[in-house]
Amino acid sequence: MKVVVLGAGGFGREVADLARAGGMNVVGFVGALPEGDPELTLPLLGGDEVLPSLRARGVADAALVAVGDGGVRERLLALCEAACRCQAEMATF
Repeated sequence: MKVVVLGAGGFGREVADLARAGGMNVVGFVGALPEGDPELTLPLLGGDEVLPSLRARGVADAALVAVGDGGVRERLLALCEAACRCQAEMATF
């Protein structure tokens, strides 16, 4: 399964590292950071606007929402649900 991390900030980078350490195939980030950020260890696939097309293009099968702002998390979760036409769930810690 190919996974994208929604959120390319510090929290997103930490989630990507943990997911990769756990054996997930993380293929990149979706977020607002400019391309070429020296701290990104995976490609920046684009901003939130690319999210609906990722599954259709075969780029990703799943997404991990790694954004600290609750309102933004809810918006991204709704985008995920619309993109896959499924019920998405969010785990909080």
